[in-house]
Amino acid sequence: MALIGQFRRDLRVVLWPEERLIYVRVPKSGNTSISRAIPEGQKCRISIRRLKRLHPGWLAFSFVRNPWDRLVSTYHQKVDLENAIPEMMIDGVYRGFRERQLPVRPDMSFEAFAKLVCSIPDSKTDKHLRSQTSFLVRDGRLVVDVVGKLERVDEDWKIITHKAGASAVLPHLNRTRHKPYSGYYRDPRILSLVADRYREDIDRFGYEAPSGG
Repeated sequence: MALIGQFRRDLRVVLWPEERLIYVRVPKSGNTSISRAIPEGQKCRISIRRLKRLHPGWLAFSFVRNPWDRLVSTYHQKVDLENAIPEMMIDGVYRGFRERQLPVRPDMSFEAFAKLVCSIPDSKTDKHLRSQTSFLVRDGRLVVDVVGKLERVDEDWKIITHKAGASAVLPHLNRTRHKPYSGYYRDPRILSLVADRYREDIDRFGYEAPSGG
């Protein structure tokens, strides 16, 4: 538990000193594209204390994603072999799930995967399955100045870089290929389970359940 506590206190970030930008990384929310958008970004972990010391001179930002969509994307990249990155897999399952000893199987349906994910709290799960709030909120307050949404990533990226006086085109990397995520929530019980599991994300960042789910 000490290791988990240490992980939760420190922030996974990318620093761009020249642009004075700090990106707080949230897995499966455009992380790969944003991390590579500006050259020479420094990936590291920093404490909240260090982050505060960099203010007000630096702009801290992050991006979030609809929780229902984020879970579908995670399923396809970490469980579904068609979209998975081979070197990240062990016996057909993402190695991070294996390391956390999560009972994920390579033949799991999305429904079974969602039920499993929703039964495990943030403190005991893999970073790709933790709530986005767990990365961005400490003591009830956001640790960043700006939160963009993946659903409007190009528009929000322009706003962020404009605030920082920077100019960079956002690439679109590491996309998974699957049908629209709303089609995975035909069972209202799965829709509700995900809503309950990621309630903080939904309320704080203003998301709604997919229509037609």
